[in-house]
Amino acid sequence: MTPGHRFAATLFALFLATAALTSVRLYGELLRGDCGLQDTQARSIVTEDLLARGMTRGRLEPAGGGRCRLDYRYIDGEATVDYAVRGDWRGEVRLAREDHRR
Repeated sequence: MTPGHRFAATLFALFLATAALTSVRLYGELLRGDCGLQDTQARSIVTEDLLARGMTRGRLEPAGGGRCRLDYRYIDGEATVDYAVRGDWRGEVRLAREDHRR
C-alpha cells in the first residue's frame, strides 16, 4: 500500500467513525426526544377509561410523571386506581392501570 493509499484509507476510516458516532448520538436524541404527550390528552385518555368502567364519583389527581410519562391517581372512597400514560416519539400512547383497595 502506498503512502497515498494509506492516507486515504485513514481519512476514510476517520470519516466512518465520525459518521457512526454522530448517527448514534442523533438516534439516541430522537428516541428520547419530544414525545408530544400533553396533559390534556393524557387526562382525556384516563377519563375515558374511568367512564367506560362506570367510575364517575371520585376525583382524579396528578401523581407525578417523567419524560414522556404522566401519572394520575383516581380516588373514590376506599378504592384507588393508579394510571400511567406513556407516549413515544412516534406518537404512540399507552395506558396502564393498577387497582388498589385500602
